[in-house]
Amino acid sequence: MRRDGVPVLVADGRYRDSLSAISVERARAVVAATNDDLANLEAALTARELNPQARIVVRLFEQDLARRAQQQLGIHACHSVSALASPAFVAAALGDGVLSIIDTTGLPWLLGQLTVEAGSALDGRAAASLEQSGSFHVLAMRDSVTEWWRPGLPDRLAGGRDLLVACTRERWDGAQPQAQVQRRPPGVEASGGA
Repeated sequence: MRRDGVPVLVADGRYRDSLSAISVERARAVVAATNDDLANLEAALTARELNPQARIVVRLFEQDLARRAQQQLGIHACHSVSALASPAFVAAALGDGVLSIIDTTGLPWLLGQLTVEAGSALDGRAAASLEQSGSFHVLAMRDSVTEWWRPGLPDRLAGGRDLLVACTRERWDGAQPQAQVQRRPPGVEASGGA
């Protein structure tokens, strides 16, 4: 960082003298990101006092504290480590294709990639039919050659296309099997009736 001309502080950032030593008064932004929530808050408030125009970003562990600090202390951005990591953990738990979780006023939606297999129930289906309930949105499609984004999506789904979707968990669980060709378990043959 020093080689790139960025002032580096190896001192206690809670004190005015320490922050003045690295010219916080002229900084465009200040990031307080130690593993001590109280020290981060104190450094952020001191930096704001020295430079009210600087953008202040703070790392806090506890999500509720981060929200309250941002609202009540005039800090531009407070990021809770647990809140930032939660979507990745939930996405990993939900399995293949889930990219992230989006919290929409208490109702979690997921962002996922769904591959439409040739011959599946979704192959050839109207893209708009997936969105009729309002809890499933196709954001983009791609095949080996072309990528389409909303609003210029093709009218129909096709085998071999990947879909980028935002939907509820229930709709995801329903769409996944429809995108796959139903295969019989090994050793099970179709019965012809006797």
